[in-house]
Amino acid sequence: MFVPPNTTETEPPDVLLANIEFVVTIEPVLPVGPVLPVDPVLPVGPVLPVDPVLPVGPVFPVGPVSL
Repeated sequence: MFVPPNTTETEPPDVLLANIEFVVTIEPVLPVGPVLPVDPVLPVGPVLPVDPVLPVGPVFPVGPVSL
């Protein structure tokens, strides 16, 4: 009965090898790291000045209308 289990053991190794290959393929993708220079896009931060839109808060005074 030990013979059948041995046959099954041969299959798992194949799957493991396949997974390892996949991992190796993902490694080359790491060089994409240089894409990080995209950080300069952060300067878009100046868009934050849009915060002045917050002054729209005065709309809150509309609350008194509830009265």
